Amino acid sequence: MTEAVDEAHRNQLYVSAHPIGEAPVRLALEGGIDVIEHGYGISPETRALLVAKGTIVVSTISQLYFHRAAYDAYHYPQWEREVYERHWAAMQRDFRWVSRPACGTRSVPI
Repeated sequence: MTEAVDEAHRNQLYVSAHPIGEAPVRLALEGGIDVIEHGYGISPETRALLVAKGTIVVSTISQLYFHRAAYDAYHYPQWEREVYERHWAAMQRDFRWVSRPACGTRSVPI
């Protein structure tokens, strides 16, 4: 990963990754990634590293918000609701410490 990040940086480009969980987020941070999308489910030590590096974080919390709002209308099964609730709780916990939050979208002009 570091070679790809180094090449992008040589060309004045930012590099983003979409890790969720301790090991993927840590790998992205250690690999020099500039922007973390998602990035929740991490330890206090990894949160501290994220803040110390000043890494930009796009939390994608709106994705979870809209899934939670759709539970009843779209008949989400209980197991899936529990997954989203765990992710919601982790995101609420992990992103109180973010020093460089950002918003993102996957929408593209047509």
